[in-house]
Amino acid sequence: MKCASILAVAASAVCLLSSPVIAGDCEVCIKVIQDVRDSMPKTDVKSKPKVEAALGSYCASSSLGPREKKICYYIDPIKRDVAQPFSTRMPSDR
Repeated sequence: MKCASILAVAASAVCLLSSPVIAGDCEVCIKVIQDVRDSMPKTDVKSKPKVEAALGSYCASSSLGPREKKICYYIDPIKRDVAQPFSTRMPSDR
């Protein structure tokens, strides 16, 4: 009986640790991506260079708060990698 309860607790821990990302995990990340997406015409979303340019112009904005600036700091070096999900129209919360 003791072994079964330990096994159940271990299985529960594995399930909790391997759970998918919840949208509330990074609200600022989702907001930045959604703001960039909203600032672009729908026809430009499939073009990676235009997505990279939109990310650059969003991050160059002087009206960003400190949290948005921090996300831009991390996104800037990987703009090309961030543009890939844009071009496939992946939702912002993914």
